[in-house]
Amino acid sequence: MRYTSSKGYLIGGIICFVLSGLLFCFGFVCLVLAQTEGEGSVFSKLGILALFAIVLIPFGIACFHKNGVNKIVLEGKKGFCTVEKVEIGHSRDIAWLSVDFSFKDK
Repeated sequence: MRYTSSKGYLIGGIICFVLSGLLFCFGFVCLVLAQTEGEGSVFSKLGILALFAIVLIPFGIACFHKNGVNKIVLEGKKGFCTVEKVEIGHSRDIAWLSVDFSFKDK
């Protein structure tokens, strides 16, 4: 059975970055408008709230990191396997096979 990776984390990361960029621009515009209207205006409060969009940036980075980790987990990493030793034995009651491997990845 082959597992297929979903693009949920990748899309989530893109949404976080786009949303944080839009909210940051909106906050900047609101703070500029607040300078013309006065310190206690609605624009100053909206601008400060929208500048909290910087908090979304670590969530976007985490989503991109999680997407990369899932890709490695689902698809694996390429490596080389060599058979070091094969031993076949038997006794009166049982037979056994012993194989030693060594793995090397890039």
